Amino acid sequence: MKSNTKTFGKDQKPTNQPCVKMSTDTARHIGLGGAICVIIGAMMGTGIFFKNKSVFNNNDGNPYGVLLSWGLAFIIAIATAYTYGEISRCKTKAQSSGLAGWAERYVGYNHGRFLKIIYPLFDYPVKTVAIAVFCAEAILNINPSWAINKIDCHFGFVILISIAILAILLTINYLSATFAPKFSKGLVYSKFIPLSIIIVGGIVFGCMSSEHNLFVNPQQSTSQVEWKGIFSFTGVLNSLPGIMFAFDSFLIVGNIAKDVKSPTKNIPLSILLSMTIAGSVYMIVTICQICSGAGDPFTLFNYLFGENQVGKKIIIILFSTALFICMFDAMNSHVLTGVGAGQAAIDEDIIVGSNFLRKISNGKHDKFGGVVLMTISYSIVAVLLAIPSLILNTDQFYDGITNTLVVFIFLNYGFIALMSFVNRFTKRVPESEVSYQKGQSVAAIISFIGCLFVACYGLFYQFLADPIMNPKEEFKSWGLFYNNKTFLTAGLTKLTAAIFFWGASILLFSFCFIHDLILKKIRPDYPQPLLWQRSKENTLSK
Repeated sequence: MKSNTKTFGKDQKPTNQPCVKMSTDTARHIGLGGAICVIIGAMMGTGIFFKNKSVFNNNDGNPYGVLLSWGLAFIIAIATAYTYGEISRCKTKAQSSGLAGWAERYVGYNHGRFLKIIYPLFDYPVKTVAIAVFCAEAILNINPSWAINKIDCHFGFVILISIAILAILLTINYLSATFAPKFSKGLVYSKFIPLSIIIVGGIVFGCMSSEHNLFVNPQQSTSQVEWKGIFSFTGVLNSLPGIMFAFDSFLIVGNIAKDVKSPTKNIPLSILLSMTIAGSVYMIVTICQICSGAGDPFTLFNYLFGENQVGKKIIIILFSTALFICMFDAMNSHVLTGVGAGQAAIDEDIIVGSNFLRKISNGKHDKFGGVVLMTISYSIVAVLLAIPSLILNTDQFYDGITNTLVVFIFLNYGFIALMSFVNRFTKRVPESEVSYQKGQSVAAIISFIGCLFVACYGLFYQFLADPIMNPKEEFKSWGLFYNNKTFLTAGLTKLTAAIFFWGASILLFSFCFIHDLILKKIRPDYPQPLLWQRSKENTLSK
């Protein structure tokens, strides 16, 4: 096999004419820095601030188990990012179809169509609505007297605030195609405020109170924690699915490729650099939390200020304000890329209502249809998630549905990475179009094995075996601020969480087929193959 290697940062210059007609009528206004800010804006939202608590608990406070957990997750994530550096260079039918378009090229038409339906109609709406709710909670959490975690603030108030925030961002995307990326670039630096508070606070407290330093004394028993400090590989493995949530969304820039300058150069670079920056920051924050013996920010604040209620209140207000800005930035990135995914689906005539949305977009800016589609999708998802959450007065289902999506999205990440390795033999995507990167084969295998494990652990242990063995135990992995235990008077049980997870999973897979059944009913002469039909030819061979 002929060797043809390339490194990141070099534009493709295929010898053959491009096999896909690319849209060039949109001005490219997002450079490498803007693309990195969009990715970091989506990635560094809540994961690093709250997932470490479960990582510390899973590892029983053992510092080396905590670091190994993050280290393994980072290896999987960076291998996946490197693999997609090559994958993201391939041409797609709609330039902003992102992962769905890449799946179509490397796996096949049906897989690509499945993702092209899922992303704008299910994945982005669910994640964005959930982030909007967490963003609203962060606003209320700024003032401790508002008591977001007590029953005197009903969850319906949180939902109303989240709707207002979402409406603001959709309006911004409607009014301007350039403001949202610039806004994200401006906000991304604010993420380092809460991160700096944790890092500095962890270092200061670690130096002041070495008895809390888990490197020195891994065995802790206080009012906040009770850890034995014993290392176990089980604890490391239990931590991986939660950690991978903090690395999710690194491919969302593919959904705005149409607006990125020199996409074949800047998209691969932005993916790799963003993952490297985020992973490095995550490790630094984790080390500082180990030094302070605090698995979450609010425990660290309790340690730092003790009985000083004034100081504690001030730092919580500052941290919560910065956290709100972080989540608002994450939400802005998801809305921006969600609109891009929606517009790509409309341009390719993938979804129900594509013709109508193209018609009403006539004379408007080029993403008007995407804004309308995502507004409809967000509204439906918001209502469906609000019903059980209002009844049970909890945010656990919002967090739960996003974790459910992460399991299946990482299955796709790993499988498409594997197919990029297989492509070296099948040549489905010609080598003249996507030149091979050095080390791609090894990275693809690491990505596939790691992503497969993370997904299978969630599927077969966390939400199947464990709930069967311990059905009545409290499930503590879901939820952010709203800590009411009004559900069955004791919080969400493992069995209930498993039922919700598998219900959402069944809905996820059946949704696309139901969509295509409706599409066939409405448009009997629909020209494209549906999900259960075989494509007669490679859809990008001409």
